[in-house]
Amino acid sequence: MKAYVHTFGCKVNQYDSQKIKENLISSGYELSDDIFSADLVLLNTCTVTGEADRQARQLLRKTLSRNPGARLYVAGCYAKRSLEELKSISPKIEVYNFPVAGENKSAITEFEGRSRAFVKIQDGCDAFCSYCIVPYVRSQMWSKPRAEVLSEIKQLVDKGYPEVVLSGVRLGKYEGGLPAIIESILNIRGDFRIRLSSLEALEISDELLKLMKSEEDRICRHLHIPLQSGSGRILKAMNRPYTKEQFLGLIKRVKAALPDCSITTDVIVGFPGETEADFGETCAFVREAAFSRLHVFRYSSRPGTKSEQMPGVLSGDELRKRAAVLSDIDAGLRNEFALRFDGAEMYAVKDGGDSCLTSNYIRAFLDNPPEKKLFKVALSAGDGVPRASLL
Repeated sequence: MKAYVHTFGCKVNQYDSQKIKENLISSGYELSDDIFSADLVLLNTCTVTGEADRQARQLLRKTLSRNPGARLYVAGCYAKRSLEELKSISPKIEVYNFPVAGENKSAITEFEGRSRAFVKIQDGCDAFCSYCIVPYVRSQMWSKPRAEVLSEIKQLVDKGYPEVVLSGVRLGKYEGGLPAIIESILNIRGDFRIRLSSLEALEISDELLKLMKSEEDRICRHLHIPLQSGSGRILKAMNRPYTKEQFLGLIKRVKAALPDCSITTDVIVGFPGETEADFGETCAFVREAAFSRLHVFRYSSRPGTKSEQMPGVLSGDELRKRAAVLSDIDAGLRNEFALRFDGAEMYAVKDGGDSCLTSNYIRAFLDNPPEKKLFKVALSAGDGVPRASLL
């Protein structure tokens, strides 16, 4: 019997899908890379945007049409938000229930098809930003016990994974403190480094920055800190817990402590009521902050959130126009950051078939990058396209 697992969404979902795959294998299934010939198909869904919902529904319908004999399961945030909506596509769609801790596998033993291993150590969010559906579908705050974190990571390091990406919906809310668990992980023997996934601005402490500074070879020089808007008025309407001034102050602290650190961010364009002036503030802010990369999202109304009822919804054309402007700014920021390291030598890991990823999140082209190891490269970025050569 063959099983196929398709993942939509974030690193937490990707981790959960790896756990599902290992549970299926332990139940006697063989993993397939062909969704249309598998006996069992499972879609691990995302519901952060309407587009993510649409893609899930589209793949469900396509699978039902081309592989009608397969057992079809759904899991993840869309399934939790509106299982009835998914099941209305076909009565044969079933929900996959994740095993609780202690049943089957509560940790992963590999990360299929990747040189970097994502490890979920935290789940849940209680922030309730006005646009966000996540606290409604991942409401339970949870932290993986320290001993389980260390055991899981040791097993992955022993299998040769050179980079472990600590992941969570609110990673900075890890019980017992993020710096403390990082220090424990650093005591694991092996040639590997730690990368942190997304962190909220007010959860980045001086203690964490001090630890990152003291362990420059072991903790990646990269922080992803979601901004969402550079307009103070829109931040308040979004129910974000900081002002633009506080956020900029954090950026300055990070850069003072870690001058070579890549700081990436998320920005939402077209939040209800966002004026041209608000959008102009966001464009000015991301330039002043000099992020190394922007992840640009067009606002998507989510059922049950506070922003769903807010006036001032922008047209699709205006959303696309503003997203295009920020994407152009993003291209310039990426190039500026990469040029700072033109000619630099640094360690990287494989990230795809013909690319590698540096500690400070520069993705560079590299022919035949080595598998599952840290390797030293020389960077070139003079033509605007980061490239690497092995040393």
